Amino acid sequence: MEQWLPLISEVGFPITIVLYLLYRIEGKLDMLNQSIVELPKRMKDEPYERTVYQERERSQIL
Repeated sequence: MEQWLPLISEVGFPITIVLYLLYRIEGKLDMLNQSIVELPKRMKDEPYERTVYQERERSQIL
């Protein structure tokens, strides 16, 4: 916490908050990027499953 106080007084509160939020979200963005990269492989490997929405449409047509 002691290292944050000089930063707040020098650069300002809004910039400090933005840097903190960017630091916190970095890990989540890395996980999201990895999921997007793996998505085509997972879609190819897993068999097709009907969603609840598709089942409802099918039952309404019949």
